[in-house]
Amino acid sequence: MLAQPWIAGLPAQMRERILAGVHTVRSGKGDVILRAGDFVKGWYAVLHGLVKLQTESAEGRRQAFLGIPAGEWFGEGSVLKSEPRRYDVIALRDTELLCLPRTLFEELRATSLPFCHALIAQLNMRLAQAMAIIETARLRSPQQRVAMYLGIACARRMFNCAISAW
Repeated sequence: MLAQPWIAGLPAQMRERILAGVHTVRSGKGDVILRAGDFVKGWYAVLHGLVKLQTESAEGRRQAFLGIPAGEWFGEGSVLKSEPRRYDVIALRDTELLCLPRTLFEELRATSLPFCHALIAQLNMRLAQAMAIIETARLRSPQQRVAMYLGIACARRMFNCAISAW
């Protein structure tokens, strides 16, 4: 957590509150860690493991949206909205998540310019991923689609901020 660039610029008292307020969530492979329809409690990072974000239609058809590897934050859109979570978060391996509670997230968003810059960069990355997926689905061959999905996974790893182990 201390490796996050936005934390370094915070006053010591706020850093201490964040470190005291975050908590971890552990889960085994195949478990639903966060359920669609539940209240969103915070912003999450994958400390160890791998998760996928997926939804299920009324007919039982499942659609995975994104894989989130260790070192990456997710759920920023969900924590910004006051609505139930729209997707399940499923552990693809034994996984440990870090949760920055909603109250701390909101306080940082209201008071920390470095945090807001990090959040904007995160949202911009998500937007670029969404646009690439839309473009690929509409314009590319099956082989090009596979290559694009593999490229997204590699690019995400390059842009991730390191999250120190607890």
